[in-house]
Amino acid sequence: MALLESYISQLDKIFKNQSRHASHKIAAPLVLEMCKNKAILYEIIRNNLVDDKLFTNQQHGPVIGFDIVIQRDYTFSAHAFFPVPNRADNISHNWIHHHDHSLLTTGNAFGEKGYKSMLFNMDYHLDPTTKKVTNLKVTKEFSHPLHNIEFIDAFEPHVVYLPSALTITYALWSFDYLPKLDLLRSNPLIKLFKSPLKKIINIFKIEKALAVETETDDRQFATENGEFVCVGNLQYIPTSNATYLQNLFYLLQQVKFDDAIFLSELKKRAAAKGRNDVVELIDKLMNGIPINDEMDYNQFNSKGMNFTYESVLEASKKISTI
Repeated sequence: MALLESYISQLDKIFKNQSRHASHKIAAPLVLEMCKNKAILYEIIRNNLVDDKLFTNQQHGPVIGFDIVIQRDYTFSAHAFFPVPNRADNISHNWIHHHDHSLLTTGNAFGEKGYKSMLFNMDYHLDPTTKKVTNLKVTKEFSHPLHNIEFIDAFEPHVVYLPSALTITYALWSFDYLPKLDLLRSNPLIKLFKSPLKKIINIFKIEKALAVETETDDRQFATENGEFVCVGNLQYIPTSNATYLQNLFYLLQQVKFDDAIFLSELKKRAAAKGRNDVVELIDKLMNGIPINDEMDYNQFNSKGMNFTYESVLEASKKISTI
């Protein structure tokens, strides 16, 4: 049994035997073990580079995601957060937001300093007319350094600030209870029509009755003129495949991924497809030639998604003095 598979087997057992909150508490030491074992990270990388999505993937914002496993009771993934060109650590990754009924246990697997983050109170008020968010206050500020574990509760607003150096975290997700549609998640037909089904659920406002999470527009907040406002479900403009590849191979070099056999096979696949750009990046990686990261301007300067740490403190302070 592969190392990663053995950990997944343990997570399967944990999430079948107790409540969701208890499962996250019990799983946290296991996530920490995985963060401390570089072989796990390398296995995740290999698993994500074995198919041809590599040659078409785009980067959505300053993050590259890696699938680990999607189970009925939980999902597990890795996220690589890239720094902005000047390596500032006070620019938000995206909005202040929460994930409805989802619970999150996150662990830092790579990056000494990690990123800064904030949690906020759940009893804020959103004016549906003005879209202003009042009574939203910072309840916790923390750093997420290497081998740190954090938990974010259901409906708990939070924000992540881009790190000053590449940071890779593992994210263990589950709902806070068993959703009524949970048994359908592994159905291939449901997966095929996932996007239109989410739209239908949103249109008829039945997500609460069905206990499912959808892409709603009332849980994403940003700072504007010293206040918190609801900005809706904004999305990053996807980058080109070339930018994705540049950052992917920058990541591989930073984590010292040097599996010569795997990279040689990947090089053959790229050459067979006429992808000389990928061949060149593999040659640089295997020969120790520096590979730079490449951050598109829109990936860290999008209105409503990217704002500063200082602007959040200002808006929170204004609320506390009202």
